Amino acid sequence: MKKEDQIIAIAEACNKEWTRFNNRGIQSDSGRFIWVKKCEGGGAYSWEPFDPTRDLNDMRNVETSLWREPELVERYEETLQRVYLEKVGYEGAGYWFMANAATRAEAFLRTLYFWREGE
Repeated sequence: MKKEDQIIAIAEACNKEWTRFNNRGIQSDSGRFIWVKKCEGGGAYSWEPFDPTRDLNDMRNVETSLWREPELVERYEETLQRVYLEKVGYEGAGYWFMANAATRAEAFLRTLYFWREGE
């Protein structure tokens, strides 16, 4: 999957927190993708850079969206371990919890069956 497609799919999967701006999707600012973040209480929106494929803090926030469904958490952890193992090989198998943001983003999308091969 292309990076832009990954960001869009993740933002849409977390639509309770992130929304598209002017129904046009992503807005680019110096190469980073900007999404409108919904504020508490349904008030105004705030601009925040959002790139879960590169920013581990963004990806950690995305991961919390799975906590509402324990079976998804378990499937995500299994998928993350598998994806990490594919990327680093057997030597790093026990260190999946140290996966970078891009690996976590791929595992998240695979967990939700949003990952598309070869794009």
